[in-house]
Amino acid sequence: MEGTDLKEEIARRLGIAQVVSWYVHLVHRGKTHKGLCPFHSEKTPSFTVNEEKGFWYCFGCQQGGDLYHFVQKIENISFMEALELLAGKAGLDPDDFRKKGPDRSGKEELYSALSEGSAFFQTCLFAREGIHVRKYLESRGIPESTWKHFGLGFAPTEGGAVSHLRKKGASLENLEKLGLAKKGKSGYYDYFRGRLIFPVKDILGRVIAFGGRVMDEGAPKYLNSPESPVFSKSRQLFALDIAKKAISEGGSVLLVEGYLDAIAAHQSGFTNAVASLGTSLTAGQVGLIGRYARKVLLAYDSDEAGNRASLRALALFQEEEIEALVVTLPKGEDPDSFLREKGPDAFRDHLARALPSIRYVLAQSLKRHDPGTLSGKEEIAKEVLPFIRAFKSPIAQDEHTRLLADTLKVREEALRRLSARFEKKGISGRLEQGHGGVPKMNPEPLEQISPAERELLALILKKEITLDQVFQENGPSDFASPLCRKIVEEIHDLWSTDRSFRLDQFLSTRKDETESSLIARLISESEGISLSEKQKNQLLGQLRERTLRETFKSLQEKMAEFMGRGEHPPKELQMAYKRLEHQLKVK
Repeated sequence: MEGTDLKEEIARRLGIAQVVSWYVHLVHRGKTHKGLCPFHSEKTPSFTVNEEKGFWYCFGCQQGGDLYHFVQKIENISFMEALELLAGKAGLDPDDFRKKGPDRSGKEELYSALSEGSAFFQTCLFAREGIHVRKYLESRGIPESTWKHFGLGFAPTEGGAVSHLRKKGASLENLEKLGLAKKGKSGYYDYFRGRLIFPVKDILGRVIAFGGRVMDEGAPKYLNSPESPVFSKSRQLFALDIAKKAISEGGSVLLVEGYLDAIAAHQSGFTNAVASLGTSLTAGQVGLIGRYARKVLLAYDSDEAGNRASLRALALFQEEEIEALVVTLPKGEDPDSFLREKGPDAFRDHLARALPSIRYVLAQSLKRHDPGTLSGKEEIAKEVLPFIRAFKSPIAQDEHTRLLADTLKVREEALRRLSARFEKKGISGRLEQGHGGVPKMNPEPLEQISPAERELLALILKKEITLDQVFQENGPSDFASPLCRKIVEEIHDLWSTDRSFRLDQFLSTRKDETESSLIARLISESEGISLSEKQKNQLLGQLRERTLRETFKSLQEKMAEFMGRGEHPPKELQMAYKRLEHQLKVK
């Protein structure tokens, strides 16, 4: 199968809206789908997907392209990797490429080794050697259906994964890179041994890492895969591949700490639960959550470590303007233990009573300081005011300042003066800085392209004007914008070679991100606008006239050069000058 044919078949089977919805919650509005852009932080959706034209575009960061550009960008992979990934999702065999591109990154081999490793661990769980692990899971109320749903496994104490994966063709170098093998004095050995295995998957359901819980005493409770070319702990969430549908439908995320917390939540019907792979939530994980929902319920362990982690997490959610509420469970409880002992109804009651971020921050501060003393009031204000100041909404700042004033029984004006003093001294409540947003990559500003060129190129791209009509008297040189001219030149070259070529084939082969962004923006911004034949001809005439005037000006300058030297201009130059002068007078 030709590479181009494969691309068309992928697009036919999947569709751009379906592909984008794997990563972004989309709402269908008219001819387009809208959602929050995954490439920059925003509260109001400016990200659009045009199913009919096969393009996405964000009016916020001004990026856009087709489904291949989207997958390349969001997965940070090459075009060929995106093509093969989508071919697999579409049920097509990548070996059907006529010229299959090499996997230069080597990621495909890594994914294959991880998938084989996961299958090996699952087999071991159901084998005789895994009986004590199965009993352990059953004792925690986790049935076989849940093991299979999450792909749980067991790494035997005596090992076996490395030798099994070597037989399957995995290299020791890759196994070490993935944290499945460790090098010792006498050779390589299994990294995971005697542990209950939790496979960590990316948003597409590919295994990218493992977490292992010890089954015997005397070893670290949890062992996790190291960072690798396919796994960045700071940008992944456990169970998001399973939870994303419920999150998109419900509009909120239940964020827990550990693997078993997430599994217990799903088993109890809270299918929007994801785990942060430990208490240290990162900006990258917050950005990932923000792609799917703007509300999060934080249900960490109810101990000191969990409280500190919740406070750090709230600062990150505040930075991304994601509404965060904290679920306060009884002391010493975590979601897993609470659900097993009290059940889903009791847990649901706690979710309903979750504290908004400001009230949780204030409650934690009140535990540490006495609001009945002057020094206590000062300390509470010092801790809470910077958090209030970090809210981007002036209304939120005002309302929260009023809450603090009422709690401390002081005037709001006193708190505002204190806040200004703290700000001047640089006292900040931010526990972690930065966020995982992708820097903007702005193409040639659309405002620098003339309206006539924008409108005409949009007509060409939307196939609302024939190429015969465009190129009858006009050419690529009539476009002043270098980027527009480049796109039109490519279309003109294809059209000149084969008048029956399809424009959608041209659009689907754009690999230049700047070109793709401009194309997507022009198509998106001109949606719903139609022009009459007279208006189309006027656009063509405007571009042609501009070119003629530039040529005429150049001829004028050449004529002036000859006359300035006291010479007669060549006859050919004079004739060209008069011919253009006549054309412009007629116009």
